[in-house]
Amino acid sequence: MTCRLVRRHLGAFIDGELDPASQIEFERHLEA
Repeated sequence: MTCRLVRRHLGAFIDGELDPASQIEFERHLEA
């Protein structure tokens, strides 16, 4: 996942609207 995608989907992540696979990928990107 790129930083651009993270910024675009940050609201969905915070609201818990991402599917489980995307949420895991999102969290891995934030940890990096």
